[in-house]
Amino acid sequence: EGRAPLGLGSALASRYTTYNLMLLAGAYLATVAFITPLRTLDEFLTLLRRPRLPAALLGGACLLVVAQLAWGVPYGLYQGQVYLVNRSIGARLLLNYQREPAAKIGLYLFYPEGAYIKEWAPVLERHHWSVFGSQR
Repeated sequence: EGRAPLGLGSALASRYTTYNLMLLAGAYLATVAFITPLRTLDEFLTLLRRPRLPAALLGGACLLVVAQLAWGVPYGLYQGQVYLVNRSIGARLLLNYQREPAAKIGLYLFYPEGAYIKEWAPVLERHHWSVFGSQR
């Protein structure tokens, strides 16, 4: 409910980036703990004699993490580009808030509050905040 009024883009934004990174770091540490540097042939043979079920579970978990990364990274990069384009358009609209219709401003800046932005944009401009800071 907290992000619903901000539109679909904000509702889908990840709030769990830290936990995703912790999961990735945990999988990496588990892999490193399982495959430690082996100094002798006997240590390697001992590693091969370990029970197969834990090794299979660890391997499956690692494959799931790799699959998630393979799907998530390109999707995240694409969504980042879309976000950048939308924010760039929003910045241009904000700079020209006096000439732009409120509905168009609302599409890119805090949907559907274009009228609210037109009301408060003069305050931003007067104090040289936001995109108005670069106009000195």
